[in-house]
Amino acid sequence: MLATSSLVAVWLDPSEPAKYARIAYALLWAYVIYAGAIAGAAWRPEFRIERLRLVTHLLDLSFFTIFAYFTAGPSSPFFAYFVFSLVCATLRWAWKGTLWTAAGAIAAYLAVGVYFGGVLRDAAFELHTFIIRGGYLSVVAVLLAYLGRYEEQTREEVSLLAAWPPGIPDDLEEL
Repeated sequence: MLATSSLVAVWLDPSEPAKYARIAYALLWAYVIYAGAIAGAAWRPEFRIERLRLVTHLLDLSFFTIFAYFTAGPSSPFFAYFVFSLVCATLRWAWKGTLWTAAGAIAAYLAVGVYFGGVLRDAAFELHTFIIRGGYLSVVAVLLAYLGRYEEQTREEVSLLAAWPPGIPDDLEEL
């Protein structure tokens, strides 16, 4: 859904990737095909998606960074996809995965921003938007990491409750 909706959105508003329109369309088509292949494989009962979790996660982050670069840099609407990758990391690896993904996503976003603002000196680069989005990404990462840790803690408590009592005494008075 994410891949297809991205392609449709850029198709409906062709002004968005104006500078690199052909590259953006090609990348979006590649992402749609990639996502379709992963979805099709995941629906097969014999396919073990767990083996590819890290690879697909890194590919998603790479695609999101490249989409941002080719569609407007740090002010790209594809910025929100970094949040999607944080949610995926939380669901896959709880708080540790969220923090690792946050480090990668923030580094990628900062790299694109520094490149557009510092190297290219792009006239469309807005420093305040760049800083606000970086802060937003950081806050969402911390919130999701907290939720991931809370979910882990809740599971531990539930498993302790399920294991209690360890056994029923044989002696009626002791019981």
